[in-house]
Amino acid sequence: MKLLKKMMLGLFIVFFVPLFFMIVSHVAMYVQSHEFLVSDSLDEHSPETSAHVSSPSSLPVTISSEDAQPQTPEEHVSASAGSFIYDGSDFFNKEFIEKMNVDYLIVLGASVSYSSPSKALKERLRTAVMLYNKGVAPRILVTGDGSTSTNNEPKVMRAWLENNGIPSEAIVEDGQGYSTMESMKRAKNVYHVKRPVVVTQDFHILRSVYDARAVGMEAWGCATVDDNNSYTKSYMREKLAIVKDYWLVQSEKR
Repeated sequence: MKLLKKMMLGLFIVFFVPLFFMIVSHVAMYVQSHEFLVSDSLDEHSPETSAHVSSPSSLPVTISSEDAQPQTPEEHVSASAGSFIYDGSDFFNKEFIEKMNVDYLIVLGASVSYSSPSKALKERLRTAVMLYNKGVAPRILVTGDGSTSTNNEPKVMRAWLENNGIPSEAIVEDGQGYSTMESMKRAKNVYHVKRPVVVTQDFHILRSVYDARAVGMEAWGCATVDDNNSYTKSYMREKLAIVKDYWLVQSEKR
């Protein structure tokens, strides 16, 4: 009987608590009358190129300034960050790069196995190498969980970058980036990053740029190009993470 109760409690926590949280978040969005919108305009601060990501579902949501309606957290994050996201091909234009005046590439951590980055992390690192070699930024901040010696994300990232031609002095490690929001806060407050390009997968890029701009950085995003079919679980988890970070930003504004 005790085992059955524990199983029922486990099922409730896994399935119903996240569902309840998402429902409450969406309902509350239609009740509240204010919005958090990024004040920087694309025309003033970024290249005059149409922004896009590789997934159609991630395209920015267009809201009329005259009769804007309350949005769900996901729509709000997309509307706030979508205009600042590009893919790698946009960075082949020298004038485009010079206009952005980027000071750092931020590569967000993902799982590693001893000295090897995971497939997702390797794609982020490959993209960062491409951007660095194109002169997009002079430094790369690698941020993630560095709490263990065997699976230290920033150290594995540094080693991979150095093995692929990035100078050691161009790499900065942050081993306390335990979440996307925490990585962005530390990038700004500890490493004094001002105008970064954030590198991660397209399912993660909207929230990453949203978080970066929410903490005060003038950030852009570059989505990696890889097989999105292998990230089904990550897409599902990201839905909840978007709601979480949205409410974190809202609570810190009050």
